[in-house]
Amino acid sequence: MRAISSLTKTSAVLCATVAFLAASMPPAANAAGVRAAYVETVAPSKPYRITMAVPHFGGVGFGPGASTGVLGISSISFTHEGSGSARVSLRQIKSLGADCRYDPFAPQTRISTFYVQSATMLHIPYPTPLVLESWEGLICLVVDSSEANTQMTLNGFLN
Repeated sequence: MRAISSLTKTSAVLCATVAFLAASMPPAANAAGVRAAYVETVAPSKPYRITMAVPHFGGVGFGPGASTGVLGISSISFTHEGSGSARVSLRQIKSLGADCRYDPFAPQTRISTFYVQSATMLHIPYPTPLVLESWEGLICLVVDSSEANTQMTLNGFLN
């Protein structure tokens, strides 16, 4: 019979202690802490929804403006009724006013580019919200399309 070394005994005791502590901690306490942190920083509580026609080039500004600090996007849908595929661009902009009017020379950050086939709908869910923080106190977005006859619906939450 082989003797067990003191290092092996120490490792076994340490593993057993960690397992005991993990098992004795109530899962609800851990979940509540994680949920509280998630809700505060990622999933704000006021619903936000906008449906709009996406302009053919040029862009249009939209957004909740100065009423919020965080926008959590939960889904975006595009419907394209044109004959060719559309490239739709979504960007966050630094707007000059709370009405989120679009200035093509204002600083911008690209969020995403989507390609929508003709006569189809593209739905993009975000199981974990896409979080956008305010830019100098405003949350403003701009969207444009390479083709006419495109519509967008954006769903999310504000904090």
